[in-house]
Amino acid sequence: MSATKQQRLHREALRAIAKLETLIDELKSAGPCPLDGRNALLNTHEQIKGLLGRFPTSQEG
Repeated sequence: MSATKQQRLHREALRAIAKLETLIDELKSAGPCPLDGRNALLNTHEQIKGLLGRFPTSQEG
């Protein structure tokens, strides 16, 4: 039985989330470092916060 597109994308998203967790941990262990005048970890955090706006709200389904 082949996976639906939704199932395939969900598995891909879960792999990406796991990779993101690893990258965040690596940034934290690397300590502060400037990135375009900003902390790399803070910059990553801000980028992720921006992505959260792409999810539908519970009212939108």
